[in-house]
Amino acid sequence: MAGTAQSCSFFFKHILPSAYVVPHALYPRKEFRLPDILTQEQVGKVLGSTSNLKHRAIIALFYGTGIRLSELRFLEMKHISRADMQLKVVAGKGSRDRFKKWNVYAKAPFGSPDRVVEYLGRYTHKIAITRHRILEVNDSHIRFSYKDYADGSRTKQMLLPHQEFLRRFEQHILPKRFVKIRHFGYLRLQRKGERLAQIRSSMNMEPEKPKVKIPFQIRMLEKYGRDIFKCPCCKTGRMTVFFDTRDKANRKPKPIRSTPAPS
Repeated sequence: MAGTAQSCSFFFKHILPSAYVVPHALYPRKEFRLPDILTQEQVGKVLGSTSNLKHRAIIALFYGTGIRLSELRFLEMKHISRADMQLKVVAGKGSRDRFKKWNVYAKAPFGSPDRVVEYLGRYTHKIAITRHRILEVNDSHIRFSYKDYADGSRTKQMLLPHQEFLRRFEQHILPKRFVKIRHFGYLRLQRKGERLAQIRSSMNMEPEKPKVKIPFQIRMLEKYGRDIFKCPCCKTGRMTVFFDTRDKANRKPKPIRSTPAPS
């Protein structure tokens, strides 16, 4: 509609001059005004509008400094001063350089260290399904509860065979060398034991005691009250481990097959 009205207006104004002029009421401009001051909740929504870390850093930089998009192209790390909380804008408006104060947006601090540990624990120790959601386990199927977010977050139940349940559970296991949280500083992996020993020595603390490995059969007995070495048939006999298929030292070497050389 607006394009047609503008075409008619241009035709009767410049090509065939006449008294007819398309009124501007046919194609009014849409007004879009931002609020003068954004609330903390609005700023959080703007910063959380993207999950891309690079895009989020750009949005935070725009909000915190108020620089233009053309000025961001020439920004480098050497132009940012963390001590003075300001950055240098190179070739800004009018091809001039200027310094801009950096206003940092920070969320409300946590109440206590326990709150921080609780917040991080949701991600570091989160598993695919918790024990209280498993309602029934029999010889062939597993019944558990779940929330159907497509149906108004209503709690429902699902019955799956053992194989399908394990297949879905394994999809939540991270691949090798992937971790949920990474350490840095003196807790980084390389030579961490030596650094911690030096820190303990400088603080006149006792050396770290060696870790005691508790056998898994004792853990099963303490946590679940189940003796894994008790015979599941007669409930009185004891089972003994003769061979562990996971132990590479006890595996028999595969015979080497000699292939005849090509004639």
